Amino acid sequence: MGGGAKSVEHQRWPFLFVVVNMALGGLIFPLRIFANTTTITTLHLFTIFCMALMWTNFLLTYKTDPGSLSTESSDPTLAKVAGVLGQTYDEALESLGEETNNLGVNGSLTGERKTPLCHSCHLEKPLRSKHDRVTRRCILMFDHYCPFVGNAVGLYNYRFFYMYLFFHCLSITGFIISCAKHLSRFGFDWLTTLDMVWVGLFIIPGAGMFAYHTQLIAKNLTTNEQSNLWRYKYLQSEEGRYFNPFDGGLMHNFYVRIVNPGEATYTLEGNYSDRRSVGVGGGGGVGEEGDKINLIDNVV
Repeated sequence: MGGGAKSVEHQRWPFLFVVVNMALGGLIFPLRIFANTTTITTLHLFTIFCMALMWTNFLLTYKTDPGSLSTESSDPTLAKVAGVLGQTYDEALESLGEETNNLGVNGSLTGERKTPLCHSCHLEKPLRSKHDRVTRRCILMFDHYCPFVGNAVGLYNYRFFYMYLFFHCLSITGFIISCAKHLSRFGFDWLTTLDMVWVGLFIIPGAGMFAYHTQLIAKNLTTNEQSNLWRYKYLQSEEGRYFNPFDGGLMHNFYVRIVNPGEATYTLEGNYSDRRSVGVGGGGGVGEEGDKINLIDNVV
């Protein structure tokens, strides 16, 4: 697609493509619709309002740190978490060295590590995180890298991404209806018709993505987890069946993913083994002292 040897994620054209087409709809709307009428209807206000919120959430998705774990982060919380994880990474390597003899044979460690390490970031990886090959950082609650918004989508900008999809669909709906009413009142013209058809086509992928992410939120899953469902041990019961301990019900899932994203999305209360064996789901935050555990039980 004109990117040479670069992957789609590393190319700039998807982001520019979205910006140009959103601007196209935003410019044609006042130039054609308002040019022939001085009446500001409820439909016009609705469409302009949705377009404004679409742009706002698009820019917030693009500019907001998705949850990059780095000691150099401008977010003091992320920098502090990265510092702690960097320390546990060093301790894990020292422990591994102590338990390996001079012939390189592992003396006591058996099986795969319970605590996955990221050797690119030099961090112990928190539960539900993943190293993003584009931003070259481990991202908390990594969902996916979206070249169309020019950023990775993770813990802190997922809600803006979701609301961008929502207002994207609403603004296109208002735009199509406004153009159709304009054509029926003032007669056919090619510019309005072509723009209505072209911009209207984007409601198909937009609505599909919105429906898909609504389904993910309802189940408290990320795109990465959905795509690699059987690779993550924390999404399996002791019998090997699918079990999501973070699924606390529809309202709870929307709250921790959209309203108040934070540590509760990747930590749980209580004993994890007991929850897996009895099949009790639910997200969690900070419970009584000693109850909260950071689950690092990821085999990837």
